[in-house]
Amino acid sequence: MAIKKKKIEIHLLLILFVGISCSNGNNYLNIIINKSDSSNINFEKGKENWEKRANKNNIYESLKYLTKAINENGENLERSKLMSQACHFTAEYIEDDETKSDSLYLLGKDTAWSFITKTDSYIEGFNKFSGDLADKKIAGIDNISENDIEVLFWWVKNYVSFIANKPVTERLSAREEIETALYKILSQKPDFYFGGCHQIFGILYARLPGVELNKSISQFETAITKGPDFFGNYVARAKYLYPRVNDKDSFEKDINYILGLDPSNVPEIGPENLMEQEIAKKLLQKSSSLFK
Repeated sequence: MAIKKKKIEIHLLLILFVGISCSNGNNYLNIIINKSDSSNINFEKGKENWEKRANKNNIYESLKYLTKAINENGENLERSKLMSQACHFTAEYIEDDETKSDSLYLLGKDTAWSFITKTDSYIEGFNKFSGDLADKKIAGIDNISENDIEVLFWWVKNYVSFIANKPVTERLSAREEIETALYKILSQKPDFYFGGCHQIFGILYARLPGVELNKSISQFETAITKGPDFFGNYVARAKYLYPRVNDKDSFEKDINYILGLDPSNVPEIGPENLMEQEIAKKLLQKSSSLFK
């Protein structure tokens, strides 16, 4: 009888222990779920405001929520890509203060790079190459998988936008890794972002000493062929190339051409095209200082 009573007590203790363990497990599970829900909510709010990015308040709200989402999970491809893109948009079109714009370009670049360096493909390429750190970085970039290519694009887009008007030494030192990234993107998604890689090449080659300007001319032409609906391709050519070759007529032709178009023709890039028209107006106003 005593033995039977003892067994019952043991069983009750086991049931109680299991019950407590399950309760603690459920609490822990709920914490994980709640954290995941919060992260998803922040990302969804970031996306919702991004869709209204033509409004200054919305793009800053988007950045606020995307920053929270990244802090909660910075290894998510979609979050890193959109955060990097939103940083570039704000720096390029919204911020008038150059210091703040530069900070945003760097944040966009660093957000993308933080994601890239944690990908299996980058790590594999980096570790396989025997050489110094700079060469291993190039090898990692060259090994990026197609799945992560769009994040790589926004890394290089922010990078070039940041260094475009910096001392020439910065542009020269960054050239190899930028070219490696652009060629890698072109090998996987050659038409991505309306000929975006060719536009970046056009800007880079117009700003590098010792590079024949025909290379910049050719890259801008390809960008416009691939992305004729993106006003940024024309504005970038007018801004970076034509002053270098002292071609005011072509400068004015590109500017006036996009000013006569409807920016909403391609809804996907309607906000960007609207902003590019504003940049075009400012360029036209200071054309006398660009062509002396």
